[in-house]
Amino acid sequence: MMLPSAYLRDVADLDLRFSRQENGWLDENDDEPERTLDASVYLFGRHQVIEIQSLKFCRNRAQNGLTLLLKGVLCFEYEGNTDYADTDFVLNMPVYSSAI
Repeated sequence: MMLPSAYLRDVADLDLRFSRQENGWLDENDDEPERTLDASVYLFGRHQVIEIQSLKFCRNRAQNGLTLLLKGVLCFEYEGNTDYADTDFVLNMPVYSSAI
């Protein structure tokens, strides 16, 4: 996946949503799904798959950057971690550039 531009002004207010198919879950029985977006986090001694559901680039109040809002699911069960259920999460982070 590529963003339409490297300039923040061009991605401001961009809202991208991804289906389970776009995350590679075409067949629930696939050993290693092919993903449009490939994300993981290293927890509990192994990589945990992250299913990214959406990316939204919001203007911040000061108008000097953006906030990236990422919504997804930590897929603990996919890696066989039965101690935790798959967990929805929301992550937001500031994005700044001199090219706004």
